[in-house]
Amino acid sequence: MRERTGAEKGLGVRYEGVIGRPPPERDGWPMKKRILAGALWFYALWYLGVTLAFHFGTPQILGPIVGLALGMLVAVDPGNRFWRRPSRAIQNGPRPARIEGASVAR
Repeated sequence: MRERTGAEKGLGVRYEGVIGRPPPERDGWPMKKRILAGALWFYALWYLGVTLAFHFGTPQILGPIVGLALGMLVAVDPGNRFWRRPSRAIQNGPRPARIEGASVAR
């Protein structure tokens, strides 16, 4: 039985193909900010409702109801009023540098 050469074993042979890069990891920070902001608005309005109930005699259940409603509105933001989406140029990354004298086919 003959011994295999280095090329047959896979040693010393360069890889000729393109090695793909792993996809960039998504940053969940914007969503974490939304959840945190919603929780803070919920707590703040709950506290405001309890304070109003103490001083003016309004129903105590009003605080958690209003707090939950506005907290969910801030966290979900259906109209994109609180949390603006980044522009398309930012999402796709920077544009490549333009080469002088090069024509662009469109």
